[in-house]
Amino acid sequence: MINRPLHYQHRGQSLIEVMLALSISLILLLSGYAALQTAEYQWAEAQQRVDQHDQQLTAVLLLQRAVEQAGLMPFGEVAAADYDVNLLGDTTGRIIFPGNSVIIYKPKDASKIKAWGLLKPGSGQWLKTSDVLVVYSLSIGQTLAQKANKRAKNITLKEPLSLQPGDVVVLTNPQHQLIDSVVAVFGRQVTLAQPLPMGLVANTRVNYLQSTAYYIGNTMRLNLGKAIPALYAQDLSGIRYELVPDIAAFNVMLQNNVLYLTLDQYSWRVGLTP
Repeated sequence: MINRPLHYQHRGQSLIEVMLALSISLILLLSGYAALQTAEYQWAEAQQRVDQHDQQLTAVLLLQRAVEQAGLMPFGEVAAADYDVNLLGDTTGRIIFPGNSVIIYKPKDASKIKAWGLLKPGSGQWLKTSDVLVVYSLSIGQTLAQKANKRAKNITLKEPLSLQPGDVVVLTNPQHQLIDSVVAVFGRQVTLAQPLPMGLVANTRVNYLQSTAYYIGNTMRLNLGKAIPALYAQDLSGIRYELVPDIAAFNVMLQNNVLYLTLDQYSWRVGLTP
C-alpha cells in the first residue's frame, strides 16, 4: 500500500475574517474608552459644581460678616453700656458714621465708582454690570494719653497707632463723637485737619476708620478667551484683594434697614441697626 500525505480537514482564517475580528475588537475598545471618558467628564463637571458652590458659599460668608460688623466698634474695645445710646445708635456699640455704615453704588453711579479707583486697569478692574457695596468699620485703636483742649489740633496717644496723612479717625467718649482726618503723625502725636470743637478727656478712644468696597472685577486669567470674574475687595488706599474666583454677578438692595444681597444664584438678607 502506498502512503499518501494527510490533508487537514480545517482551513485557517482568511484575511477578511482577521480584519473583521480586529475591527470588532477596536470598536469595543473605543466604546469602553468613550464610556470612561464620559464618566471622567461627568465626575469633573460634578466636582466643578461642588467647588463653585463652596466658593460662592465662602463669598456669602465673607460679605455677611463684613456687613454685620459694619459700623461696629472692634470687639472688646468698649462696654456699650458705658456709652450714650443716642450717641452710638443702639446698645451694641454701633458708631454713627457720616451717612450710613454701608453705601450701595449701582452701575449707573459710574462717576462715584470711578472716584474709588475701581476703573483702574489691571487685575480687579470693576465689571460694569456689578453693584458696589462700601462697608465702613473701625480698626483697633488707642486712647488719648492726656486731655486735649478745645481748638487744639494736636492729640497725644498712649501708644503709637498705624496712621498716615489722609486717614480718617473717629474720637469717641461717653459724651462726644468726632470724625476728622489726619494731617501728620509724629510717633504718639497726631495732628488733625480741624481744631477740636470741644475739649476731650483722657482715655477718649481714637479709632482708624476703615472703608472697603466689595464688587465683581475681572481677573487677568482667561477661560476660552474671556476674563475670569471674581469677588474683589478694595480699600481707600487702592489696594485690591481677590477674595473668591468665578463669581460673575453681585446685586445689593437696601430696604427698610434690611440689606438684600444676591451673589450668583445665592440670595440672602442682613438686618442693619438703625
